[in-house]
Amino acid sequence: MLRDFGVKVTGVDFSQEVINANRLRHPEIQWECVDALNLARHFEPNYFDAIVGKTLIDCFMTRTDAAGSIRQLMQQCHTVLKDHGCVMLLDKACAESIIGRGKARQITVEMHKTMTFRILHVIPRRGQSIIRAPCQRQWELEIEPSLQKHFVVRPAAAGSGSLQVWSTDNVANMAGVETGDIVLGYRKSGCKTMSVGSATETARAIRTSNKKLTLLMERPAAGASRRKTVSLKTRLMSRQSTSQSDSWRESWQL
Repeated sequence: MLRDFGVKVTGVDFSQEVINANRLRHPEIQWECVDALNLARHFEPNYFDAIVGKTLIDCFMTRTDAAGSIRQLMQQCHTVLKDHGCVMLLDKACAESIIGRGKARQITVEMHKTMTFRILHVIPRRGQSIIRAPCQRQWELEIEPSLQKHFVVRPAAAGSGSLQVWSTDNVANMAGVETGDIVLGYRKSGCKTMSVGSATETARAIRTSNKKLTLLMERPAAGASRRKTVSLKTRLMSRQSTSQSDSWRESWQL
């Protein structure tokens, strides 16, 4: 469609099979098998006016190093984009806790399915230093079913697709869970794929799983505002309040 509007288009994908198939379907378009994390190795600086990524962030969110990979992607895009350039992303996951900038809004596609559309403009290279976000720690944490009684999670932010640990007790702290931690996704025992992008599904899995569960966790960089560990009484009151809002949580979607 972009080509039909007179735009010079370069199609990029990590899979050579996908590239080969697209070359057969649309031979008039330039197709390149390139890793999105190495764009600067294949394209000159200031090469593109815009980069469009469909479910690209969703792919990176399945990785255990999602935060670092997404930041590397943004750095690569910054290198190959012109000064007036922009990145347009369409994904199920908002990844607000990782990206943290740009204009994002929810759009409806395919009837009732919603996705996040985000536009990021290039930060000027001249006369302005680039402020890099402090690194955040990301790891996988395996929890026993009984541990879910010792911490409470709530949606981190509307549309973010992640959960924030709202309160904990000493048992959760000893297991490696602290207030302010972000739960990006989960993987059930025996599954290889990490499920990300839906706070509702992640919360339900934590609350109902009777087997070990692996959570994809992220801890904000040092200095980020975080709630202190609360007393057991306050934690139980918070859990009761959260339980009473189950009807809202069940209908809460990305």
